[in-house]
Amino acid sequence: MRDIRGDLRYRAYMVQHRINAEHAQFETLILQLKMEQDRRLEPLKAQLRAVNKLIDVAAWQYDVRAALTLATAVAAAAETSAGATAGRSHADDPRSVSMQRK
Repeated sequence: MRDIRGDLRYRAYMVQHRINAEHAQFETLILQLKMEQDRRLEPLKAQLRAVNKLIDVAAWQYDVRAALTLATAVAAAAETSAGATAGRSHADDPRSVSMQRK
């Protein structure tokens, strides 16, 4: 029987070489896929940034509107209160009573 160890070593070397080549091809494909994914995701990320900015502006507008509505209501209540107080103070003022009689 002949010694086949050399033959087996050569076959193992060739199989390892094929594995390395396949691994290199696999890594290249993975890199290409990642680049394609990044290329496809960039417009979507830009749209997401724009939508988030729009949401921020809408939230700011809502806050400003709420603050202005509250300020308007407070100002109207203050005017009403001031008018009622002014009307009462004129009616309670003895000078205004004497002016009304004339």
